Amino acid sequence: MKYSGVNMIGKAFLLALILANASASQTSTGDVMAAYAEYNEALARGDREGALTASKKAYELAETAWGDSRKETALLATNYGDRLFIDKEFENAEPLYRRCIEILDKLAVDSSLAQLGYCQARLAQTYVATSDNRAEAAYRGAIRAFENAAEKGAAPDKAMLGEAYLMVAQYSMPKRKVISTGQMQLERAYREAGVLAAKAIPLLAESYGEKSELVARAYLYQGYAQEAAEDWSAAAESYEKAYDIFDELRGAKDQVTARAFGRFRFAVNFAKSKERQKQEKTSRDGRLPSSPECFFHGQGNEDIELCPVKRNPPTYPSTSYDVEHGGFSLMLYDIAENGRTENIRVLESWPDREFERSSASAVKRWIYSPPKRADGSVVRAVDVQTMITYELSRR
Repeated sequence: MKYSGVNMIGKAFLLALILANASASQTSTGDVMAAYAEYNEALARGDREGALTASKKAYELAETAWGDSRKETALLATNYGDRLFIDKEFENAEPLYRRCIEILDKLAVDSSLAQLGYCQARLAQTYVATSDNRAEAAYRGAIRAFENAAEKGAAPDKAMLGEAYLMVAQYSMPKRKVISTGQMQLERAYREAGVLAAKAIPLLAESYGEKSELVARAYLYQGYAQEAAEDWSAAAESYEKAYDIFDELRGAKDQVTARAFGRFRFAVNFAKSKERQKQEKTSRDGRLPSSPECFFHGQGNEDIELCPVKRNPPTYPSTSYDVEHGGFSLMLYDIAENGRTENIRVLESWPDREFERSSASAVKRWIYSPPKRADGSVVRAVDVQTMITYELSRR
């Protein structure tokens, strides 16, 4: 996750040290101040190694002087942790962020809630960097702290909060092949992901720009949630925004860009398919299908009733198991007077060629009752359109 570059200690830190030294000797406070001054001087001259050494010294002196009795120790632990984080020493940075959280939790001061959220978010980032499965819990802790800080009138770190929303939205997405969790749990997971993604978008756009990759990811997750809720028009809009950003940043041939474009086309076509299905439930002259499985197909100036007899779903092709977000094929075919499908064509498919053969093979085996006009006469149905979708995972 991108480092936000926020210095949570600020210029008022030295003054705070001078004024709030009741529990430490003047010498100890002076030592901490001197070490912190060394840190700032090293930063000013671009001396990363010197800044790391001075931040470590200031933190260790603060631990000796105050321990967990003062929030300044937590601030200096964060400062030292940030220097290690920048140098990608994630495992060494982790205990410092945990120490920050421990101290601030103990002190329970409302004015430190924003700092607590920062430490939680940074801890989560170290977990992500080290593939530790505790990252989600840490991000959720950051969200709670930041939101509590906002309720108390403190300004949370918008970049960190936006990233926390985004990451928890990602973690909320159902895992690969997790269908056994039950429909209610799936709907709840997608709903939470959608809410979090929507919260993340304005914060990330303000922090990193509207055309940043993090914003694109948030739009993508929002689209997944809207798709799960069958709000196809909204999903198409979210996917299109994600695609536009990825296309600009990564190029049209990039896999992530292609995935966003595929979901956009899928949502657009599915929205049209759903609208067409609504229209197919009633003919233009007001007739209703003879059974719930049947539907009307507009052909010229008349509506042909089509009744599926056998429409087994296609097999997910083994070569496509790496296609993380499934795909679709928009099929066009005729139904002969005997109910057999003929003249099978693929109007559109995504990813390209991944599902075309499987879809065409499935449609070829479909059987309908003989297509009928309103007067009961049998006729060939031409250019029947069907969307076949493939779903494997959301992650």
